[in-house]
Amino acid sequence: MLCMQGTYRLCKATVAIEHREGETHCYQVPEGALIAVTGFNREGPMVEVLYAGRQVFMFEDDLIHRAAQPISGPRAITQRNFNSSAAPE
Repeated sequence: MLCMQGTYRLCKATVAIEHREGETHCYQVPEGALIAVTGFNREGPMVEVLYAGRQVFMFEDDLIHRAAQPISGPRAITQRNFNSSAAPE
């Protein structure tokens, strides 16, 4: 089980799933993007994270192997923390 919380930078591009307006969207979050593991909301093998102001799900195994050491520990998450990340299309 994933036991990480806080802000991380991805060392490798990773898949993200977003549920929006009753549809599921899948896209790739680029290498170097900032993500925040905001809690432990889960959908099977996936964990909810914040990326570019959006709540998305990523595979737990991807986070374990592709997220670099934490940028910071748990803290309040704001949009300003993610201005340097490219937003998904």
